[in-house]
Amino acid sequence: MRPDRDVIVAWQAATAERNAIAAAACLAPQVVVVPSNIGWYRFEGRASMRLMLTAAFGFIDDLHYTNMISNIGGWTLRYQVHIAGRPLTATQQLRTAPDGLIREIALPGSSPMEFVYAMERVGARLVAPPFPRPRRRRGKGIPRKSSIGRGVGRSA
Repeated sequence: MRPDRDVIVAWQAATAERNAIAAAACLAPQVVVVPSNIGWYRFEGRASMRLMLTAAFGFIDDLHYTNMISNIGGWTLRYQVHIAGRPLTATQQLRTAPDGLIREIALPGSSPMEFVYAMERVGARLVAPPFPRPRRRRGKGIPRKSSIGRGVGRSA
């Protein structure tokens, strides 16, 4: 039996239960999601992944794994899930570090549009400012419109 199997089983249980803290405990400090550009956002590192998982679990329902395959250097997990209310069958490929923790989560193939849309909403939740942004002020070098030479104040 491989020593990282316990981590993979714990990952499956944590993600099926939508427990971001327990799922993040399965991740190496330098974990990365591949492709790294899911939607417009990049999630890298344990803290970033914990925040992403917390937000993502708001869109995920009925996650259950259907198959777990051990391969050289990692694991392939097949699962069924509802993302943003839509059913989806997908695959994760997990690579582990020497300590058994997950160092890479790959989502092979082109990501289904439902997944991309959900991740874009998640990314927006993570990077959106908590308060409305102030309006932009005119910077230096942008002249204001002037009334000089436009006939204002001239006598006929």
